[in-house]
Amino acid sequence: MKLHRTLVAGLLAAALLAGATGAVATDAIRKQIEVEYRGMKITVDDQTVAIPSDLEPFLYLEKGRTYVPARPLAEALGAEVGWDAETSTVKVYSKTYATSTREGDLNVWTMPAHKFSIKAPVGFVRQELGFAVLQLGPLDPMGTSPMVAVQRLSPDDRSSGIKLMEVMIGLQLTFLRDLSPLPSTEENGYLTMRGSAKFLGSVPSTFAVRLIPHAQGDWVLFALVPDSLKEQMEGVTDAVLNSFALLP
Repeated sequence: MKLHRTLVAGLLAAALLAGATGAVATDAIRKQIEVEYRGMKITVDDQTVAIPSDLEPFLYLEKGRTYVPARPLAEALGAEVGWDAETSTVKVYSKTYATSTREGDLNVWTMPAHKFSIKAPVGFVRQELGFAVLQLGPLDPMGTSPMVAVQRLSPDDRSSGIKLMEVMIGLQLTFLRDLSPLPSTEENGYLTMRGSAKFLGSVPSTFAVRLIPHAQGDWVLFALVPDSLKEQMEGVTDAVLNSFALLP
């Protein structure tokens, strides 16, 4: 059954679309609009997106357009949504978006969708296989470079008591071979495991894996340095690991 309602819109509607709250500009325009709710749903890759009842999509009758809430849709696509009250801006960050600023001799890489920052002297960030990968230079003779990868585990993984060794098994199944881990120790306040392995089955490398507990899903940091660059990159990847910081 179709249901017609009249709403007072303006920035109230903007807040509805963003699923956000905050101060609004003093020059905001208010007007009455007529909308229609018809129990509309949103799907992403044929999966229904969960939408709170107070953010139900509606049809703006005068314009003949459908309005949907930005936050549930963007988050279903793996993006992060923010609200800038000073500029009345809904900010959507995709999984692959990264920013870089300088802090002395370091680049500070920030990935808003993943809510973390990390510092490194050189490199670039990309998204790959569920990891945010900070690729460091230079390349070894086989075309492999040192890297630090970041991944956030689901809260279900945390509640099941996932251990570093289980993380290592997952890495072994993807791109590590001949895994030789050392006993884990506490470094910089976090459980860390080091060892050696062959990256992509052929590049002798040393690695470090760090587990950072978090109530909304633990974080896994993975650093890898080809043995041919070990002396040149000594201490660099550890400094990158220790620079990891969560964004508010």
